[in-house]
Amino acid sequence: VLKEIFQPTLEILQSYGFMADVEVDKMFGNLSELCESSDDLCMRILGLFTQHGAGQMGGMDHVARVFDNFAWRVHTPYSLYAANFYKCASYVNAVMQRKDFALYDQFCKKHPRVRKRSLKDFLIEPVTHLPRFILVFKDIEKSMKRDSHPEDMRLLTSTITAISLSCHQTESKFREFELIRIAAELSTAVVWPKFLNIDPRAVIPEGVGMHNNPSLSMEPLDLNYSDARFLKHFGMLKLYERTPNTAANSRMTTVNTAVFLFNDLLLVTKPAAKAKASRHDSQTQPLQSDVVGAGLLPDIFDYLVYRLPCPVDRLDIHDVPSTGVFTYAFCIFQFNRFEQTTRAY
Repeated sequence: VLKEIFQPTLEILQSYGFMADVEVDKMFGNLSELCESSDDLCMRILGLFTQHGAGQMGGMDHVARVFDNFAWRVHTPYSLYAANFYKCASYVNAVMQRKDFALYDQFCKKHPRVRKRSLKDFLIEPVTHLPRFILVFKDIEKSMKRDSHPEDMRLLTSTITAISLSCHQTESKFREFELIRIAAELSTAVVWPKFLNIDPRAVIPEGVGMHNNPSLSMEPLDLNYSDARFLKHFGMLKLYERTPNTAANSRMTTVNTAVFLFNDLLLVTKPAAKAKASRHDSQTQPLQSDVVGAGLLPDIFDYLVYRLPCPVDRLDIHDVPSTGVFTYAFCIFQFNRFEQTTRAY
């Protein structure tokens, strides 16, 4: 569909002078090479049926010959496409903001083969093919395991291993891109508190204002990806706390938090619904996620800093035994440079 509908339609429009600045190679990557390798593989598989009659694929040796050069014929183009997928998707997401490109996308949706799906929906399709190849190969391996030559089985097994390794590498790269995008979105969605909100009992004389003393202001941290700081894990966690009453009357409460673990710090935030004005501003002023692709963090939330960032080298983690209250829980202790515990989560 990408090769026969979306790409030719765009090239025809460009031949008439429309959207001439849109770069086809950036949008579709090595799509032509991908289609050629897929066609070649299909023809080789079809040759098995035509050679041995309807419904017959021949022995394992014939099947193995079809996939003996799978690594460089099919595997390599798919891996290359997967590696560049986020760059293509980011570029498409950027040009999709244009009215003329949006009209082009709407026009292609009317084609019967497109079935009202967007260009973005089809760009991800080739990436999902590699895991499907693994399932196909494993089915072939299972059905022909009994009466096959050991060398043929070794060839097919090595092919499955190579594809599995490629899928793992692709998933790792996707995960890396995903974390980069989330960090970029977080940098625009995080709300840093004022100093007095962190320590309301502090007394600051009138002559010492926040603007006059930068050390008292809550300067936002740069959370964007860099060699010095990058996001490693993120997710929702339920934080158990005690109400700030006397120890005898205190009771335990829970707070739903969004936690972001960077290579050098731990950031605990509390998702809060954006005000209507903030949502209006986000429509008039695109977030950074509009440039790097579809948002991965819910756009309806701001992420209020619930606990000040803590260096990861000042944390100690302990598993909590499962009880009636705590299940699948762990405790984090924060300590200072004097090895004294200053906070517990």
